[in-house]
Amino acid sequence: AETDEITAEDLPLEIRATMPTEGAARFKLPPEGLSFEELEHSLLIQAMEQTGWNITRAAKLLGLSFRTMQYRLDKFEIKRPNRVKGVAEDESTGTSADATEST
Repeated sequence: AETDEITAEDLPLEIRATMPTEGAARFKLPPEGLSFEELEHSLLIQAMEQTGWNITRAAKLLGLSFRTMQYRLDKFEIKRPNRVKGVAEDESTGTSADATEST
């Protein structure tokens, strides 16, 4: 039977995809409070680690755009660990290309 009530299933997929997940809706603020910046920093790190430091996938996990994710990473100065600027790293061995010697 049809009703006058609109549910999430009645909305277009594009809108449903951006709705908060049940996990987010169930989060309860502790009575003693929390540091929002510490929480945000922790979530950013967790998302990056979970996705192998892929910004696009981490942003999707958090429901953010790529640009917003990049802004927040910059805001907290979050960088991929063990990366040296200007030195390529071999993903399979974790060593820098400059550090390997040929004999």
